[in-house]
Amino acid sequence: MKKLIASLLSLTMVMSLAACGSYEEDDSNGNAGDASDIITSSSDDTTTTTTTTTTTTTAPEPEVTVPTETTTEEIVSEPDEEIPDELVDYNMKDYPQAADLAYTIEDGVLTITGNGAIPQYWPDFGEDGTTTTNAPWFGDEDFADIHTIVFGEGITLVTHSFTGAENVERIVLSSTVETIDSYAFSNFIKLKEITIPSTVKCIREQAFWNSGLEKITIEEGVEIIGNGVFMGTYLTSIDIPASVRLLEGMPFEYANELVEVNVAQSNEYYTSVDGSVYTKDMKTLVYCPYVAESEEFVVPEGVEELGYKAFGRTADIDVTISLPSTLTTIGGGAFSNTSSRNKIVISEDNKNLIVDKKAIYSADMETLVAALMPYSGVENTIKVPDGVKHIGDGAFEGFTCYEQIVLPEGLESVGKHAFAGCPFVGEIKIPDSVTYIDEEALVYGDDTVLIYKGNTYDCYSLYQLG
Repeated sequence: MKKLIASLLSLTMVMSLAACGSYEEDDSNGNAGDASDIITSSSDDTTTTTTTTTTTTTAPEPEVTVPTETTTEEIVSEPDEEIPDELVDYNMKDYPQAADLAYTIEDGVLTITGNGAIPQYWPDFGEDGTTTTNAPWFGDEDFADIHTIVFGEGITLVTHSFTGAENVERIVLSSTVETIDSYAFSNFIKLKEITIPSTVKCIREQAFWNSGLEKITIEEGVEIIGNGVFMGTYLTSIDIPASVRLLEGMPFEYANELVEVNVAQSNEYYTSVDGSVYTKDMKTLVYCPYVAESEEFVVPEGVEELGYKAFGRTADIDVTISLPSTLTTIGGGAFSNTSSRNKIVISEDNKNLIVDKKAIYSADMETLVAALMPYSGVENTIKVPDGVKHIGDGAFEGFTCYEQIVLPEGLESVGKHAFAGCPFVGEIKIPDSVTYIDEEALVYGDDTVLIYKGNTYDCYSLYQLG
């Protein structure tokens, strides 16, 4: 029998503003929008011109103010970059909740009907290790045996509301579904194949994270593919239709079976060459999924930027990555998935960057733009050499297994996500010479604190601590 879900929540629901990855509204107590809060050095131009973040637009450089006293405002980030207006509709759209939401379970098929969005039923992790959710179908005695989920006509937004559906093998999306929300089908380990219909406009971040996907068909009409959408899947090839306008952040990260991404020739925003993705103007290498053993990957002349985590993975030996004379900008974690036995070379005609001692620096050796793997010969230690004044945005992002960071006197600034995703333990001493540290420089650093001018700062929330 059909089981009607009463309208227990309000008719509108505020969906996650972190849809499709890095496009988030600022929540740092208003600090990020105030240029007077920014602390940086007068020579920080090198940092901003030789590094990049995961976002797709560039905010204007804020004015610089240096106060005379140490305050909590000394360590804050630059303003978040705004989402392009033309992508707001689906990237951050709020959908009215379906007041008439209902479901049936018959012969292993869960069918959900209604007019509007499915509410967000987040999982609840119990102290005993069990995971539950208040989704109405979760308590149904037949829920554990479902193998198919059908989203009926009228459903507009599919949310992360299916905790415990480990046996689902098939998903059917109706023609009214516009957005697949963040984590919607994460951990669906038995889901091997799916078709995204043309009516879907946005697939938000990590929608298929850690699922069993081996094949996906993305129909013409899909416009936005969010950060980490295919993370941890088993896809070997992905075809991107002409309608896609935004590959946000890095949709393909840790898709370790992926060897090629092919973009439709008529796509106006992206193109592909030999399975690697570039912007249409060929000025940015967005993603190179794999470099095989005994191969050389040559980044073409004319490319000016390596995107965020641009290299998916490389063979452990006999691989060379050649960078062009035109390269000026390297995204966060661009080389974090390469091997320590790879060889990175740069054109002798490049006047902007140099490769030295397992890192890439600005030509004047004052900015560490990107670390290579591994950065230091000392196991579990990052030692930034003397003379470096700026650590660029994302310079060490994604580098793991480091337990100690040694920063030199004379260092002046640490950029956004400079050490993001590195599982540090203990204390990091910041030299007194530093005048700017981005509030997100050391995110994901459990049990780690910064010691700076006698103050202690937590790595997650530098702007909140005194």
